[in-house]
Amino acid sequence: MPWGLPGNSDTPTEPIYAEAVHAVHDGAMRVLEEIGIENKAVFLKAGGKNFHHIPCLNDGHEWIQAMARIVADNLHSWATSDYDRGKTEREAQQSAARAKELGARS
Repeated sequence: MPWGLPGNSDTPTEPIYAEAVHAVHDGAMRVLEEIGIENKAVFLKAGGKNFHHIPCLNDGHEWIQAMARIVADNLHSWATSDYDRGKTEREAQQSAARAKELGARS
C-alpha cells in the first residue's frame, strides 16, 4: 500500500468578522425558534397541557459582541487569510519522505 498523504477536505477557517458572527447567530436563533414552535405542536398533539417556551438568554447584541471578542482573542492568529494549500501538501510530502528515510513502512 503506498504512503498516503493526510487529507482534510475542509478549508481552513477564515477570519470571522462581526457581521458574520451576527448572521450566524441570527440564523441559529431562527432555527431555535422554529424548533420551539414545532415542539409545541408535537407536545400539544401528544396530550401535553402546558407548554412554556423559554427564550434563549444569549440573544442580545452585547452577548454577540462578547462572543466575537472571545473568539478573536482565542484564535491567536490560527486562522489567517494567507493559507497556502499547495505549501501544506508539499510539507506533507516532505514529511512522508523523511518518515520513509527513517524507516517508516508504506
